[in-house]
Amino acid sequence: MPSPSCAFALQTDGFVITGVLPALARELTVGQATAGQLVTVFSVICAAVAPVAAVVTARLPRRRILTAALALFCLANFAVLVTRSYGALMVLRVLAALAAVALPTVLAVTAHLAPPERRGSSLATVMAGLTGAVVIGVPAGTWAGTALGWRAAVALGGTLGLGTLLLVRAALPRVPPAPPAPLAARLHPLTRPAVLGASLGGALGGRLLASHGPGALPVAAACCAPAALLLFAMAGRRRATLPRETGAPTA
Repeated sequence: MPSPSCAFALQTDGFVITGVLPALARELTVGQATAGQLVTVFSVICAAVAPVAAVVTARLPRRRILTAALALFCLANFAVLVTRSYGALMVLRVLAALAAVALPTVLAVTAHLAPPERRGSSLATVMAGLTGAVVIGVPAGTWAGTALGWRAAVALGGTLGLGTLLLVRAALPRVPPAPPAPLAARLHPLTRPAVLGASLGGALGGRLLASHGPGALPVAAACCAPAALLLFAMAGRRRATLPRETGAPTA
């Protein structure tokens, strides 16, 4: 199953610039705060575009979506190797973020392919890929950027994406499109304060803090992840106490 590696590659790329911000800022002659906007813009695009993209691509085959997204992801990351200006780098990070919007598709494919009794553990494995990106992928990118230049850190994301693309083409079976659902239905869970707080905290809080430099990344991981997990646990506990509906069709 290529889903954990896909999550690992996309999440690593979202944070990897954090470890090389000082070197990047010096070479492109911008302030470190300005360079940190590369991380912020990536995060904001992922959070804003993902719900819309899920509706727009609902009728497309899942395997085709992941193939196209990973191809764009690789192109955007490898193109950084020949980039010489901050503006061009920002454009490439926007393209990489648009590709990373496919992460919900990864979760949907995992849930579809897993047997009902193993669906929870399969999704947990994908989430472990996200955690592993912060624990292993980002430090590896920082090491590569320190040893070979900051562009090597971004190229690492492209390399991970290329490996995942090949794995998707070789191992992922064809998955039919998901049943169409309106945007309002997809956004309805965000009407629950705990879910909204956890989503915003996880999607924006860590990256906004990490955009201030490599020293802030451990703080982001230590503070934002437990807070998000606590809020999700509260949301699940609240859901468990609600009366169950009867007579409703099951998915």
